[in-house]
Formats: sequence, structure tokens, C-alpha cells
Amino acid sequence: MITLQGLTQRQRQLCDLMWSCSDLKQVQGLIRALPTLEDQQQAETLMQVLIHESLEQQGAMDDYAEDCNDVIVRVSSSR
Repeated sequence: MITLQGLTQRQRQLCDLMWSCSDLKQVQGLIRALPTLEDQQQAETLMQVLIHESLEQQGAMDDYAEDCNDVIVRVSSSR
């Protein structure tokens, strides 16, 4: 189960709406149908967070750990 901490009430509502969708296409349609640009942007960001959290729980993010460390080292050393 994915748990996100520190969300506003509206962000929780947006997540609940997205979880009620049956597939990504339906989520994307929902996001486009939201009433404000702010809601659309918030939902898009939350969708990305949920995808990353899901991948992390499945262990899929471990595949990228070495690449991420390489990028961090390069960025840190270029300062």
C-alpha cells in the first residue's frame, strides 16, 4: 500500500480520484477534466509521485540506484 505523508485535503481528494480510475488513460482523462490548471498540475505531480512510490515498493527503483549515485557524484564534483 502506498502512503504519502503531508498532503493537503485537496491533494488527498485528487489521489482518491486517481485511484478510482481503472488505467492510466482514464487517469490522464481525469486530469484533463479537472476544473483548474492548478488542480491539473497538482494531479500530474501526484501521479508521478505515485508511480515512483509504486516502482520503489516493487523494487524497480533499485535498478537505477547506481546511475543515480553516478549523477549525484558528477553534479557534486562540478560545483
